Amino acid sequence: MTETTPWVVTALMTVVALLGLVLASQATDGGFALFGWALMIFGIAMIIGVHSRDGAKSRGDRP
Repeated sequence: MTETTPWVVTALMTVVALLGLVLASQATDGGFALFGWALMIFGIAMIIGVHSRDGAKSRGDRP
C-alpha cells in the first residue's frame, strides 16, 4: 500500500462506522439495530486492522 492508502481507508471506514451508529440509534426494530451495530463493529475492526498492519511496516518489523 502507498503511504496515503491507510488514511483513506480509515476515513471511509469511519464514515461506515458512524453510519452504523446512526442506523442503530434510529432503529425501530431489532433487525435494523443489529445491522447498525454490526456495521459499526466492522468499521472499527477494519480501522484497527489497517493500522496494525501498516504500523508494523512503518516500524521496520517486516518478516
